[in-house]
Amino acid sequence: MSNIILKASDLSKNFGDQTIFKDLNFKVKEGEKLGIIGYSGCGKTTLLRILGGFEQASASKVVIAKKRIRKPTRKAIMVFQDFSQLLPWRTVLDNVVWPMMITGVEKDITRAKKIAQNNLKEMGLDKSTFSKYPVQISGGMKQRVAVARALALRPKILLMDEPFGALDNLTRKRMQDITRAVCEKHNIAAVLVTHSVKEAVIMCDRILVFSPNGKYTIIKSDENAKKRIRTLLEIG
Repeated sequence: MSNIILKASDLSKNFGDQTIFKDLNFKVKEGEKLGIIGYSGCGKTTLLRILGGFEQASASKVVIAKKRIRKPTRKAIMVFQDFSQLLPWRTVLDNVVWPMMITGVEKDITRAKKIAQNNLKEMGLDKSTFSKYPVQISGGMKQRVAVARALALRPKILLMDEPFGALDNLTRKRMQDITRAVCEKHNIAAVLVTHSVKEAVIMCDRILVFSPNGKYTIIKSDENAKKRIRTLLEIG
């Protein structure tokens, strides 16, 4: 049986007198992909930030790889929608190498470069891209570099906040396929925030759906998932 890599217990978040969500409980297994979907303002990104240790819940317990999360950790790396998340003064290759070196994941520069090259190739980027700067590559390529960089830090789980939302449909589909394949290859779990029902079903094994009535439901991603999600999103 797969190990539980993430466990969220009794997660609640308030902003003043407003309750964003309350008493969330779920687990993510090693290598599993969990989607989070719901209307704007329901707390999807806030939940992701809590899981990553970037924000504190009003009441909660988040455990990743058997350690309680109270601050950001290399075990959980976030990938955003923003195309500006790469360092503009570093090349594509250096954007992947540099984080490994400063975090101590890899201390040998030659080995770090080899890991970076392999990760970039896995994301469908060829050598001609490695020496370019972020301003010289497309949005889709930037997102591939961001995922390659995240994977180079050897996380236990990827936290993805609408990472493909600003891409055109063809590039988005390719990024979905590549990212899922790479996560499966390395047995890395993922939590994906998305507004797209289709994307959630394609990329995820299970989906946490926030309903307008403040409740949440976790469903399996199967042939009935799209219909169930749309029904849950209409519950008021």
